[in-house]
Amino acid sequence: MVLTAYLAVPGWQDIHVIWTVRETEQFSTFQKEFAECAAAAAAHSNNPDDPEPLPALHVSLYVTGKGEVSPDLSLMAGAVQCELSRPKLTQYITGIASHGAAAGQRDPLLVFACGPEPMVNQAWDATRSASFKGVRCDFHYETFEF
Repeated sequence: MVLTAYLAVPGWQDIHVIWTVRETEQFSTFQKEFAECAAAAAAHSNNPDDPEPLPALHVSLYVTGKGEVSPDLSLMAGAVQCELSRPKLTQYITGIASHGAAAGQRDPLLVFACGPEPMVNQAWDATRSASFKGVRCDFHYETFEF
């Protein structure tokens, strides 16, 4: 999975993953990978003597279909936040950018979006909004339609 490679990029402080599915069962295919990444990130980011700390991993799972948010997330050890709604990408992305700017971070915010065109467009708009607030944002996207 691409996420594993990004955990090893030097200098990154945080990785935020917003995963949107119609049903919680769709997340289970990737659950083990996320659990391994979260465990590795937690082990390295909590060790002040580690010469190459990994960035903190934040995973937000949004379930857009009808039903309950009740996946078996026991492997994740509290590393996943679940909501029964669509993600508020503008609020999320500008919040991360504002937090980084307030902390004096000069590194760009990197946004990778993959999904249906309307969702990718919303992520692009949120990235541009954050850019206009003085935070450099780099954007990469892929779209797919079912």
